[in-house]
Amino acid sequence: MKRSLKIVGRGLAFLVPVALGVGLFVLLTGSRQDAPRDERAEVARKLRVIEVAALPLVPRTEGFGVASADRTWRAIAQVGGRVVEIHPRLRSGSRVTEGAVLVKIDTTDVDIAIASAKAEVARLTGELKKLDQQEINNASSLEIEQGILEVLEGETERLEELFQKDASSRVAYEQSQRSLLAQRQVALGIENSTALLPLERVTTEAQLDGANASLAQAERDLEFCTIRAPFAGSVGTTTVEVEQYVSSNEELFEVSSDATLRIDAAIPQDQVFRLLGEAERSAISKMVQNRTQETSELVEGLFEVRVSAQIGSFERVWPGKVVGVREALDEQTRALLMTVVVEQDPGARLAEDGPPLSAGSFCRVEIRAAPREVIVIPRSALRDGDAFWIDGENRLRRTPLDIEFHQGELSVVRSGLEAGAQLVVSDATPAIEGELIDPVLDAALTAAVAQEASGVGEDQ
Repeated sequence: MKRSLKIVGRGLAFLVPVALGVGLFVLLTGSRQDAPRDERAEVARKLRVIEVAALPLVPRTEGFGVASADRTWRAIAQVGGRVVEIHPRLRSGSRVTEGAVLVKIDTTDVDIAIASAKAEVARLTGELKKLDQQEINNASSLEIEQGILEVLEGETERLEELFQKDASSRVAYEQSQRSLLAQRQVALGIENSTALLPLERVTTEAQLDGANASLAQAERDLEFCTIRAPFAGSVGTTTVEVEQYVSSNEELFEVSSDATLRIDAAIPQDQVFRLLGEAERSAISKMVQNRTQETSELVEGLFEVRVSAQIGSFERVWPGKVVGVREALDEQTRALLMTVVVEQDPGARLAEDGPPLSAGSFCRVEIRAAPREVIVIPRSALRDGDAFWIDGENRLRRTPLDIEFHQGELSVVRSGLEAGAQLVVSDATPAIEGELIDPVLDAALTAAVAQEASGVGEDQ
């Protein structure tokens, strides 16, 4: 019996701790709460943006060419002779004024020719006056001789009647006939002499015309002995010296006007065409097809031109004007050749901002058209033809763009972006579409885009 109780007591002693442990486990597991979760908030990524806007863009392009004088005069000796005087500044590179006497040639031979021609003119003029007087004298002599002829005719008729009646001798009658024939011969001689006078006059007048022509030529040669500058300009290469003999038709030197210079600037055709608006393009295309106007008239007033050239260590800018477009393309570049002229004061050899433009200078020609309001973005914002922008929920979006053309660091958008959109201008790599963005406005870039679009500050 005691053994049985001992066994029961041992079992209870084992079960009680086990039960207590099970109860404690149940209590603990029943009252346990879920562990807190680590929920992190979405972090917005900072990217620089600008607000897309329609800006007044000044379309412009540039080309290059060499300046040449719009007027060049070659001095060619039109008479031969010894040089007796030259202008003190007739040297290569020197400038001469309009009307300045540059070269004088000895006039001795020309003076002799003038004197000889004048003497011949005087002689022939006297011959014509002599013919006039001879005509007057012949008329008077003919009148007298015809009166004598009438008397002789009457006397001959009377003697013939007497001879028929045997009242006069044959000798007297025949003598009267001989006298009558002789008088007729005299009158006829005067008439013939008078008839020849017009022919002699024509010959003498022709000779007088020739003498006057010789005199005029000699007087022109006298003028040619003095060579004057037809306009102000710079002297080219010359070797003329005093006492040097020059031949007729010999080239002496060259003078180039520095008042107007011409540059044929080579510019790609597509760049020239995009300078114009659609209305202007259409109008010019129709004019060209119909040939209603010259090229110079088509482009007159459409462009603003700035010509710059490197002079020493600085660059100087001059205003220019488009005066025409060459029909043929540049043989090497296949570019369009636009003719630009620069007009300057020929007397200002050294202006406050530098020397004038000279022939032979290599020039950069910038051509601008009237401003047009377009959507303009920085060219660096393009990503393979697309652009990133921020939507209304500050999420990153990507859109393809239709670019009309590029100009410098700008791109003109035809479609794909609207004014007011926030355009990403910083590197968005890695770009995750829909990513939350914290946009930071780049005010400096915004101002730079507007300034470049307007062209303000360039080559002023």
